[in-house]
Amino acid sequence: MPSVLLLLAMHAPDGLFSLSVNLTFGLVVVLLIGRACAALARSHDQRLVPLMGLMAAFVFAGQMVNFPISSGTTGHLLGGTLAAILLGPWAATVVMAAVILFQALLGDGGLTALGPNIFNMGIVGTCLAYFVYRVFVGPAFHKPARVVAASFFAAWLSVPLASVFVSLQLAVSGTVTLARALPAMVLTHMVIGVGEALITAGVVAFVVRTRPDLLYDRPAGTSRRVGRLAAIVGLAASLVVATGLSLLPRLWDFPDGLESVGFQKGFLYEEPALAADGIVEAFSAYPLGVRLALHDGRVTATQRYEQQASPLMPGDVIERIESTPVTDLAAAAQALGFAPAENRFALPPGQPVHLRVARAGRELELVFPAAATPAAGAAKSRFALLPDYTVPGLTGLLSTSLAGAIGTLAMFVLAFVAGRALVRPIAPSACAAAHASGGPTHA
Repeated sequence: MPSVLLLLAMHAPDGLFSLSVNLTFGLVVVLLIGRACAALARSHDQRLVPLMGLMAAFVFAGQMVNFPISSGTTGHLLGGTLAAILLGPWAATVVMAAVILFQALLGDGGLTALGPNIFNMGIVGTCLAYFVYRVFVGPAFHKPARVVAASFFAAWLSVPLASVFVSLQLAVSGTVTLARALPAMVLTHMVIGVGEALITAGVVAFVVRTRPDLLYDRPAGTSRRVGRLAAIVGLAASLVVATGLSLLPRLWDFPDGLESVGFQKGFLYEEPALAADGIVEAFSAYPLGVRLALHDGRVTATQRYEQQASPLMPGDVIERIESTPVTDLAAAAQALGFAPAENRFALPPGQPVHLRVARAGRELELVFPAAATPAAGAAKSRFALLPDYTVPGLTGLLSTSLAGAIGTLAMFVLAFVAGRALVRPIAPSACAAAHASGGPTHA
């Protein structure tokens, strides 16, 4: 069964972006989160405190559930737009930052890539998406269909919009050219965005029908506290998603959006495909710039990685690497010095490699410099509280379910505490003055 960790994205791993990109977006994120915290401190809206906990729990749980789309790719909820519609852009930014940071501590997304990850999912998906939502709704908060339609469009747009920023970050980092990354990323995430939009619009439609006062920009005077029953029901729903629906990704072995494009273009390391008995069925021979598999008993290139610029083509049969006859995948791996446990090749980048291949009935002798193995995704996270979203000491579905429940509860508590610390109650003197003047208060 596939690792749940590999099915979560757009969480970029370590090594995908350059140091300058990580630092630049890290600084931008710190400044914007500081601005968000200051705005929350001035809001005095105590309604936000339990809602921040509930949204953090739901977004964390929702991101564990992948849904299949076309071309063998999966997608999952980002949740930033939904959080912004219910909490407002500033509280949603804090919640998304907390979720992404916590996920990085679980090994999902690189700690060095926190800046780009929070910016792409926690700021583009909240602030920019909320702006689109507000423009679309206008003053028509009394029209449920308009609110739901606006949430659908804003949520859909947030996903390809975030993928545009990922593509720009990849290009500036020198990981892959913009011409190669942008079309693939945007087209893939335009389809994934449909799932994001359906989930967001469905939740918003339920809220509009049952508790329209929970919408952030509700008309003045309609604010009510989030009752204990509503909080319990919301947390229980998040736990159901985390412990039950999160197991659905195990029904299909497809990569998510960023992984799918990264594997296709060759800038993300792809694990070998193993049979049930543990025998390698296919592996990415990055020094050769192709993925190798057995076809009709012969080692054949099945995919060419654009990033490595290899002269090999899909369909080429590898007959010899250097002086080693290639009769099976084990011989090819040995000739390249492939160590599966360490995800590395002994053949150094730039060293000339000699191959004999069969192409369309012709024998070809090829000599070209060995390409580099992608750094991103090749190394396991050095620090993970729940490695691969499992509980150490437990295996199987129980381990994943328990890890989801633990993470969901932890996110609820952390976001609730953050909300309690940031959203300060209005001073008694201010309350008295507001009552005397007939103005609204936020209890």
